[in-house]
Amino acid sequence: MKKCTVILLFASIASCLWAQYGNTSSSYDVEALYSFQDVSNGTIAITNLGQTVEIKKLLVPMRINVGTYSVQIKRVDSNLYEVIGKQIYIKTKYCYEYTYGNDAILEITSSYGYTIGKLYFKK
Repeated sequence: MKKCTVILLFASIASCLWAQYGNTSSSYDVEALYSFQDVSNGTIAITNLGQTVEIKKLLVPMRINVGTYSVQIKRVDSNLYEVIGKQIYIKTKYCYEYTYGNDAILEITSSYGYTIGKLYFKK
């Protein structure tokens, strides 16, 4: 009986994930994840070109466990998306989706490398 319950549980989880993936319109590589820290007014940073700029938030690289996450995201800048309600930002590659609170699936497949996963946008 327990074996049957475990098999049914895995089958239902797999079917839910496939239903979500099957309902996606596009996917993009995830390059990095960042947490943010608020900074005091007047905080400045030096760019690669040696120029100073005033900053509002400091984005710090972070890692999360390998897995699949259902998230709500909004576009902040080119290839940069904020996970709504969390202190997480997603840096993508060649992503041109304009989303302002839409559901998405974040699949993390690795903790390091050229890409660490995929971001799937729902239709």
